[in-house]
Amino acid sequence: MVPTFRIPGFCFLVALCVAPESRGQEPPKQAVLPYELEGHESSINSVVYTPDGSHVLTASSDLTVRLWETAGGKEVRVLSGHTGQVMSVTVD
Repeated sequence: MVPTFRIPGFCFLVALCVAPESRGQEPPKQAVLPYELEGHESSINSVVYTPDGSHVLTASSDLTVRLWETAGGKEVRVLSGHTGQVMSVTVD
């Protein structure tokens, strides 16, 4: 069985609350609830939300980027095919 790495809810909230100040973006317009995002099979290296606050992207050492809905924490898409660890993700 492959282990599943989770982003604890408090880390998810910290990343969403700290990122706007560091990137010059506005915080999400809607309330962000503490969801655990399950799916990555290795460490998570980067977390960023979309400008409208509706989605979050995570980059991982498992060679994937994952797109999640902010409301509910549902995984929307897995971007695979990277040949090395994905260390960072950004959204314009």
